[in-house]
Amino acid sequence: MFSELLSFSGVTRELVAIVGELQMPPIIVMIAILIAMGLFTMKGVVPKDVSLKSIYKALFPFIGLDILLVAVIIAIHDLFIT
Repeated sequence: MFSELLSFSGVTRELVAIVGELQMPPIIVMIAILIAMGLFTMKGVVPKDVSLKSIYKALFPFIGLDILLVAVIIAIHDLFIT
């Protein structure tokens, strides 16, 4: 429902335009999105008394794995593109 609201209101289009104007490599934007998704997911499933600092600490291994996965995909990309 939330994604439908974002799409209907035009917020998604504006966010895409804002990110497109950033002078950042797309890979950095992708990693930032992965980190944000992990943070919001973990914040949603942990008890209310868990601090955001604890969530950041717990998220580091997952961020490392995500970055490693992106690096592997980039490294083997040419093997699958003909």
